[in-house]
Amino acid sequence: MKRMSIAFIVRQIFILAATVTSGISQEVSSNEPVWHADCDEPGWFGPECIYKCHCSKSTCNSYGFCEDGCEDEWFGPNCQYRASEIMVEADGVLHGLNMSDKYDCVHNNYKELVVRLVQPHPFSWLRITSYDLHKIKRGNITLLGKGVSLCKKPFYVFSNSGYVDMHCTTYKAVDTIIINGTDVVRHICKVRVSK
Repeated sequence: MKRMSIAFIVRQIFILAATVTSGISQEVSSNEPVWHADCDEPGWFGPECIYKCHCSKSTCNSYGFCEDGCEDEWFGPNCQYRASEIMVEADGVLHGLNMSDKYDCVHNNYKELVVRLVQPHPFSWLRITSYDLHKIKRGNITLLGKGVSLCKKPFYVFSNSGYVDMHCTTYKAVDTIIINGTDVVRHICKVRVSK
């Protein structure tokens, strides 16, 4: 019997979880709910009311679907992932990219984008929003912890909704993420790193 690496198993579990979560959102939009719980306390949803609403303006429906997007600092499926506090530099200049709207993008021909985590932590995934994912596919993403590259086999999921998720499980603290590549950085609109 072939042995599977822990990273492979974790990746498969994350893909399954993302598929289930995506299925929930898809089912909500088609008016055929997969699960539902009548929560006594407002602002909670899901099976046994275990998920808190993090939708903008607290506009979650009973399935957690957010039509108006997520509150600041929250992102991902049903706004259930908290974003790390980051500082973004493009060619040495601080950039407000981490709080931008989808189409408030870099637009300059920077060679490199450096994302510094204010509080280093083990990495699970990040999301890059772009108006041209084909350009992002040609880029490189490097995770660093104390100057050492930490991710040998990243896993990418490209969405039809204008974002790419990069997954890589590392148990060492990541403090810096470098994104570079020819004609890549200027197409980046938002970077979110999961806590």
